[in-house]
Amino acid sequence: MPTDYVLDGTTATALNENEPTKPINVYGVTKLAGEKACLQQNPDAIIIRTSWVYSSVGANFVKTMSKLIQERDHLNVVADQIGSPTYAGDLTQAIMTTDTHTIIVSPGFIIFLMRAESVGINLL
Repeated sequence: MPTDYVLDGTTATALNENEPTKPINVYGVTKLAGEKACLQQNPDAIIIRTSWVYSSVGANFVKTMSKLIQERDHLNVVADQIGSPTYAGDLTQAIMTTDTHTIIVSPGFIIFLMRAESVGINLL
């Protein structure tokens, strides 16, 4: 399950399945290479790209921000990334049902982009 690092993330709008890949760093290059290798080995493979996954388990952006909001009167947050936090339960459901947005790259190759449509937290 590659991350958003295979896309350059320079747009201020939500990304979709038609975005050209343009890895932003070595990590993204290796993730994209993994996608390609996976599809080469198994043309029927399904690749799901997602990012900013959160749940009640483990450390993640949403939990950190929720905690800080309760502890502090004022937050300073960098604005160098735009993301759409994806709830792990929603991602699991999407994986189980493949109820996501799709694009057929070529016969037998399917890539899904899973992203949350809205976020229930306002940090401003």
